Amino acid sequence: MEEIVVRYIHFIGILFLASTLAIENILLSKSMSSQSIKRLAVIDGLYGVSALVTLGAGLTLWFAVGKPSEFYTKNPIFHAK
Repeated sequence: MEEIVVRYIHFIGILFLASTLAIENILLSKSMSSQSIKRLAVIDGLYGVSALVTLGAGLTLWFAVGKPSEFYTKNPIFHAK
């Protein structure tokens, strides 16, 4: 059960990471107001949080729950991702 929860957290983190990156790309422009910069800073903070959540869940899957760590360590397709 804990593997499923961590796996879903990992997937949601990846989706949130991609979403915040897309939003940052949309919000960027050559001339920006102070409100746009503040909004971009909030989105950038959310991007960082989602990166940490994704990394933490991924490392938890690798070393703590699920398949043995050797499965991921010796898998070249995993490293290509």
